[in-house]
Amino acid sequence: MGLSPSEKSKVLGAVAGMSALEDRIDALEGIINSFDDVKKARERAEAREYREQEKQAEATRKAIAKADAEVRLNAAIAAEEKANKALEELKKARKAAGLEG
Repeated sequence: MGLSPSEKSKVLGAVAGMSALEDRIDALEGIINSFDDVKKARERAEAREYREQEKQAEATRKAIAKADAEVRLNAAIAAEEKANKALEELKKARKAAGLEG
């Protein structure tokens, strides 16, 4: 019992259709994998960008802290200079008042 020519043709057509369908599925899987690769690459790029932003933020924080320390140091130096001037004026005033020799 064999297949008639029309049945053979239908079977061969179905097999060819399945083969074409498998090719389409393979192509779709390739596209999906490409999208996954793009997504992963984007995530890696975003992670690198985030790390770079964190480095820049840390550098900015350090620069601000350094500038703040310099401002405080300059203020302390200015306060010391004022205190020294006040001491000199006090010594002059005491000398003028005859309290110091």
